Amino acid sequence: LPCSATVALADHYRDRPHASVCWRQERSTAMSIRATSAGGAQVEFSSCHDDEFPPSNCISPDTSEFWMLTGMFPHEIVIRLPASATVRQVQISSMNLGSVKVSRASGPAPGSWNELCSFDMSPTPGVMQSESADCDAGEATFVRFQFLSGVAAFAAVYSLAVIS
Repeated sequence: LPCSATVALADHYRDRPHASVCWRQERSTAMSIRATSAGGAQVEFSSCHDDEFPPSNCISPDTSEFWMLTGMFPHEIVIRLPASATVRQVQISSMNLGSVKVSRASGPAPGSWNELCSFDMSPTPGVMQSESADCDAGEATFVRFQFLSGVAAFAAVYSLAVIS
């Protein structure tokens, strides 16, 4: 069972208005490979897991769900895209994240990783963050998001998008 602090924080996040709903709708016309489970994306690896807020929530089409990151940075998640694609931009909707590094790998299994981009999220604790970053274009079957730091003890990732 998660500690009471995790549950309280999760309840706090669950009741907040989610800017990611509008963010996803605005991006519906972009050529994007939705990193969503409905679109065929899969979580291949994550550095932390909570049964109530699993990593698969950040690729769920339900924007009210999120992946809970519980302290002890860095954390990472590896997403298998539904098809190989040229990654040109990534977008993240989150709360309490700091520095982010995004890498790619191609082929049937992730082997060597090539950095696509790195950036800092807006550093305001407790406020919804929606950031996008242009990448050094590269072919990817797998995309690794590394969350190197946070601005609070707990963080939440609501959605990840990969734009081609």
